[in-house]
Amino acid sequence: MLFLIISFTVVFIIYLTIRFYYLQGKRKINNKRMWTFTEERKKYFFAVEIVLIVLFLISVFISVAMGISKILAPFMVSGLLLLISISQAIEEWIYYRKDKVYYHRILQSFALLSFIILCIVEQFIL
Repeated sequence: MLFLIISFTVVFIIYLTIRFYYLQGKRKINNKRMWTFTEERKKYFFAVEIVLIVLFLISVFISVAMGISKILAPFMVSGLLLLISISQAIEEWIYYRKDKVYYHRILQSFALLSFIILCIVEQFIL
């Protein structure tokens, strides 16, 4: 557990440093938050996020019913957030490519992917 706390803290500090110092400070790329229910969202990507959330809820109910929710919980939550970040990165890359806003989502996806890898290392190797 100590491994996860230390490694998550290090990844989070690296994420914040890159985001605020490099992307917003040096490159002047401001983050444009696109929430799921924002009116500016494109309907296809909105539908993809709703499907991902519904599949997540179904998988949570199945894992609780099977009694394996403690093992799968960090992977399911991080996986859902990773898929939503990738979906938003693709949407921002398609529609807001000139603003380079998608860099924030790509960085967010890498941070979430590293969280998943760290959970795998802690769960199965350590």
